[in-house]
Amino acid sequence: MQPIVATIKAAKRKAFFKTKPMYEVSAPVTEEELARVTSKLGATLPAEVSESLLALGYGTLNDQFNISRDWWNVLDRGELAGHVVFAQDESGNLYTLSLGNGDVHFIDRFAKTYAWLAGNFIAFLEEASSRGFQIMQWSESQPQRPYDTGA
Repeated sequence: MQPIVATIKAAKRKAFFKTKPMYEVSAPVTEEELARVTSKLGATLPAEVSESLLALGYGTLNDQFNISRDWWNVLDRGELAGHVVFAQDESGNLYTLSLGNGDVHFIDRFAKTYAWLAGNFIAFLEEASSRGFQIMQWSESQPQRPYDTGA
């Protein structure tokens, strides 16, 4: 297991009168689920993504960042065409992974902009951890470029 996955599993956050896990699991991810995702995408996920999903499961990070079985779709237009959507934040913004080079990007669905966040999934998780898992704040603070969906 990646050290960052262990960090996420152990992380806590303040809640009303108590602490809660930083990552709340909504469903486990099995080898069969990974096979379903791979079949749907028509491509293999990077090993660090598969390992992280198996270890963490689907869930919500810091009450604002959701990794769900529903998000695994390939973008078919725009500058990030071919990227895989792997998460959505509470504002409806998307987070994508390039199956070619591993880059992670943020897409602001309302401003129609996008930003590069990390060179791979583990680097993304590590940077999120270093920022107290304030992923939305981090993503929105990055230099944005126009995202042309052609629509």
